[in-house]
Amino acid sequence: MFNLIVCPIKRGIRFCENMNIHIKKNQNLGIAVIVALLLVSFCGVLALSESSEASATDPLISGVTGTAGTDTLEVTIGATIVNATTITIDYGDESVAATVTATDDVISSTYTYATAGTYAVTITATDGTLTDTTTASYVTSTGVWTNNFIVTFSGVEDVAAQTVASGSFATVPTLTSTTGTITWLADPEDVTTIFDFETTAITADITLYYHFEESAASTTDDGGILDDIVNGLTSIWNGIVSFFESIWNVIVSFFTDIWNGITKYI
Repeated sequence: MFNLIVCPIKRGIRFCENMNIHIKKNQNLGIAVIVALLLVSFCGVLALSESSEASATDPLISGVTGTAGTDTLEVTIGATIVNATTITIDYGDESVAATVTATDDVISSTYTYATAGTYAVTITATDGTLTDTTTASYVTSTGVWTNNFIVTFSGVEDVAAQTVASGSFATVPTLTSTTGTITWLADPEDVTTIFDFETTAITADITLYYHFEESAASTTDDGGILDDIVNGLTSIWNGIVSFFESIWNVIVSFFTDIWNGITKYI
């Protein structure tokens, strides 16, 4: 009977002590597990984001033209528009924007201005909350139609998109850095080809990507963000270890007290 009571208690004490040692010896394994869990979570969020983006079909306006009539006050606007339930044209003369209908994804709308001038024309295609907009200018005195294109800047906050007339040039965003060189890329994967604002005319909507190269003088070898991540995970792991150590110590103390009490009667 004595062995039936004492032996399980002794095994329990040894088990707790072994687990306590095991936790202390496997901090690196714990950090690796935490890193793996974070990576899995990140990949899951990324996959959901990509799936959401892929499921949304945005309206798209392309091939916009403006052709003057015999009387240049008259202009016929054409465009290819897909994935849109509503299409409107604002002719820029303070009239109510006209709703037009696409036939086989193509629109054709003729409008006559009351007076001569230069007008900003806006075409908007919508489908629920999704929208695509394009602008152009029409000069009635010459019958010249000029498409405008949108230059969007990605990778840095507070840089507004620019509306640029076809064949004109975008303006370099005003950004300054004392620790490196800021450039813009048309292809974010090709860091060797810098977008040249002075020689590259805008002929379509385009997104330019922020690129920063740190100067040699400001480059350090302290590991940067990777060290911060490792240090943060180490702190988390140490906290977890400390928590479980306190629990195991309580359990070990409990069984030890029981054992000491029993040995008094042996």
